[in-house]
Amino acid sequence: MENNVVRPDQRIAFQGNLSMLMKRNKVDREKLSAETGIPRKNIDSWFDKSKSYPTPEEVKTLANYFSVLRYEIIAPQSYYNNDSEKIRKIKNNFGTLLDEALEKRHMSKTRLSEILGITYTTLKTWTDGKRFPPKKYLDVISRELDIPLEKLLEGSFVRLDSEEQYLYNYLFMFINSLDINKRQAVFCALSCFVKALSKEENL
Repeated sequence: MENNVVRPDQRIAFQGNLSMLMKRNKVDREKLSAETGIPRKNIDSWFDKSKSYPTPEEVKTLANYFSVLRYEIIAPQSYYNNDSEKIRKIKNNFGTLLDEALEKRHMSKTRLSEILGITYTTLKTWTDGKRFPPKKYLDVISRELDIPLEKLLEGSFVRLDSEEQYLYNYLFMFINSLDINKRQAVFCALSCFVKALSKEENL
């Protein structure tokens, strides 16, 4: 994404988040490039304040690679660390459920992380109640730990709500970067789009 679309604070937040995730997962730039398919020159440019910012597709790739939500790649940490009490409770309940199931089946966190193809650190963020896993892992967890899928899915709306919030934030970030004339044109186009959808729903 070009410079004029991204504010300095957004770039700083992204750089901080990516650095933290790379350090936590013991991944350097070369390994990140090799395992995600993102060109090394792109990754290097993200850490240069005057260069570039990831595309939405690259943000998605990074989120999948580190098993985090997309807005955890680009948003300030204060944004996603400020969960509501209800979401914190869901994460804690899931972590407790996972810990109890592992103990019951005499399976270590290391073994489960190997089965899931994730790092031990990532799994521990789930059992510690810090994060909720992407839906793609729930089927495997259900099968390996013999936990009914519906029980695991009790908190899955956290992922959906968060992903929708990411899209709203990204759209707002883009619109906010435009000059006043372009901004009005975008709002006009969005208004026409919403009206067209409303007509379709009423047919």
